Amino acid sequence: VWSKGVAERLRDEGRKGAVVRMEKLNQLRGERLRKAYERAVGEARNEFRALRYDPLFVAGMTLHMARGTKEVPGQVRFRSADPELLKLYLAFLTKTGNVPPEKVRAAVFAHPGLDTQTAVRFWALAIGVPPARFVKTMSVPGKYDAREFKYGSCVLTVSSSYLKAKMLEWAVLLPKELIGRP
Repeated sequence: VWSKGVAERLRDEGRKGAVVRMEKLNQLRGERLRKAYERAVGEARNEFRALRYDPLFVAGMTLHMARGTKEVPGQVRFRSADPELLKLYLAFLTKTGNVPPEKVRAAVFAHPGLDTQTAVRFWALAIGVPPARFVKTMSVPGKYDAREFKYGSCVLTVSSSYLKAKMLEWAVLLPKELIGRP
């Protein structure tokens, strides 16, 4: 009986200590992330001075602001059924965003009845991303015009909170620059 009480007390003290350590760790991690985001925003502002004259940058950011996914934290995504738009966005990511090509992942959004292997081969060839960098194909239910979406659509994804922070800042700066607002 005595040892059970001691064991319970030690277990409770250990849990309380673990909670305190986790809270401190989360504070440190949060502070480190906040500083990294501040660096990303500062870097984005500095880079913007030169990039604002680059047609690839303007085109890529315009695509991102119009059709890129903004809601997913830590990821930059762009989805289209147009191979030329995807190639343009890929060039923007790798040349302007300095994303190594191997960091860009692709996925196919397939409608019912679409042969996914054929779709992956099509998109890999069309946009120049090796099939090995394609992740799981997602099936999208519903009615689709098979002529328009013969091979489904493709999404390009880069997992980077740092790049996401930079692009969010560029998305604020670019419209102001283009339409001449303060």
